[in-house]
Amino acid sequence: MDEKEGGRERTGYATYALVWLGLMGLTWLSVTVSGLESGALRIAAPLAIASIKAVFVLAVFMHLRSERGLVRWVILIGLIAFLVSGALVFSDVAYR
Repeated sequence: MDEKEGGRERTGYATYALVWLGLMGLTWLSVTVSGLESGALRIAAPLAIASIKAVFVLAVFMHLRSERGLVRWVILIGLIAFLVSGALVFSDVAYR
């Protein structure tokens, strides 16, 4: 439930509560999946869940969903650099 205040969106308490509950659920899921004996899924699933949690935190608690222009480009470039460096590290470890 977002409202406009001074030209900017104002996030309501209900949105914060729902996102917090979602983060708690994803934390539980991450802990549960990491305890399974499932090989590569044991590492990949918690990383994917952590990425989803990071998007929630960035969008809602850091108010980045209401940002426009240059800020979004900077975030996008940083995300691409992070993904490329992570892929290079994982490929290096996988082929040793």
